[in-house]
Amino acid sequence: MPLKFWDEAFLTATHLINIIPSRVIQMKTPAELLLGQKPSYSNLRVFGCACWPNLRPYNTHKLALRSMQCVFLGYSSMHKGYKCLEPKTGRVYISRDVVF
Repeated sequence: MPLKFWDEAFLTATHLINIIPSRVIQMKTPAELLLGQKPSYSNLRVFGCACWPNLRPYNTHKLALRSMQCVFLGYSSMHKGYKCLEPKTGRVYISRDVVF
């Protein structure tokens, strides 16, 4: 990944640290202590892998592409979804419906 996406890698690493158990807090996670429930590991993906997000909300024409190959950048902190980068244009999409 180019150097300008290191901040996204740092945010993804921070997200992973917050859901990994720690010996300091009796093998609980920081997210578990904050929210009161164990985090789910089912939505974890590899940083920089290929993904195909649903682009229907971003399209202005009904015959536009429904999806295109992107690069996984991490997890959105403001929304419940994944950040996906389109390498050709440099645009970042946030989508919950992504095929990895």
